[in-house]
Amino acid sequence: MVSVIADNHSASGDRFFQDFTSNECSISSFEILESKRLLALLVQQIEQLPPTTKKILAMYYHENFKLSEIAAWVGLSECQIDEIRAQTVGLLNDYLLSVSRSPAV
Repeated sequence: MVSVIADNHSASGDRFFQDFTSNECSISSFEILESKRLLALLVQQIEQLPPTTKKILAMYYHENFKLSEIAAWVGLSECQIDEIRAQTVGLLNDYLLSVSRSPAV
């Protein structure tokens, strides 16, 4: 069984898990390896982010802090925190798209 985590960041910050058995979803070994490769590359990119940016992402997505709470901790406005979050997520998405199009090495 493969467990897929979906991050639906809502006002309450709920996350949910969905389990897909082989009867419901057919995932090849190649797709699993490719997903693991992309995840490892994404982790490397996140590790290279500035410490404050990493903390903002962790507080927002993992610890379920509100933008106002993060802004108070960092000393920036909510708008600036949301801009940092959105730009960083966009850059990470762009990176994943670019590496997913290139052949695995």
